[in-house]
Amino acid sequence: MEDLSKLKELSSLKIESSAISEIEALGCLENLKELELRGLGQVKILPDLSNANKLRRLALEKCGNLVEIQGELPQYLEKLKITFCKSLRKLPDLSSLMRLRDVVIPENLVEIQAELPQQLYELEIDSCESLQELPDL
Repeated sequence: MEDLSKLKELSSLKIESSAISEIEALGCLENLKELELRGLGQVKILPDLSNANKLRRLALEKCGNLVEIQGELPQYLEKLKITFCKSLRKLPDLSSLMRLRDVVIPENLVEIQAELPQQLYELEIDSCESLQELPDL
């Protein structure tokens, strides 16, 4: 995939049903507010997004080979939706995301690291047969 870091004004990015195997430089997109990746069966690693400070909504759907979300998620993230990502077993630490309101957890999740943010408004856990325990709620 071509280098996205030059798209400095991009505020919304949706990539769907593609053979892309790597997505680099997402953290360099300073004005990105929404990121939706759907049907990317070859992507294994979501790069560090901690520098994407304006990102408010992250949706990862039907990324069957996604095994890792690198680094930390952006501090001002408000909505996190991960569905049908069957290879993803754990989430990064969400406890420092003070604006996070809505979380949809992937069905094959084994572990939720650390605590969930206290201001969480909606938490959806569906068909997580491997999830053995929740952090303190």
